[in-house]
Amino acid sequence: MKNALASFLVAVVAVLVIGAASANAKDGDVKIRAGLAGAAVNGMVPKGKAEFRTRANGARKLNVEGEKINLPEGTILDVLVDDVKIGEITLDAFLRGELQLNTNDSDVVPPVGAGSSVVISDQNGVTILGGTF
Repeated sequence: MKNALASFLVAVVAVLVIGAASANAKDGDVKIRAGLAGAAVNGMVPKGKAEFRTRANGARKLNVEGEKINLPEGTILDVLVDDVKIGEITLDAFLRGELQLNTNDSDVVPPVGAGSSVVISDQNGVTILGGTF
């Protein structure tokens, strides 16, 4: 019974993943993601993620998020893609921050591809979080 249930669940997940990939390809959108990791900051290990999306019409969107960054509320951190500063994150009271750039909002969104690096660093250039698409 357990094996049958496990097989069923694997099949359902496979259908959902294939369906999502097909829908994405059908729309002509391309989406890549990166997990962000870093060393402990004041006793807490931060984490984050980045997502870059290109639409079929050429519009681009980049979202970079960090959380569990144990620094004071209001701390400003730099966001870099391929060693170029693209914006800043201001930490909130919940130790989180986010940068959203969208060409549809007239933002400058840098080109991102497989192998592009993304870093969240402090104002002195010390890396808090980093990852690769």
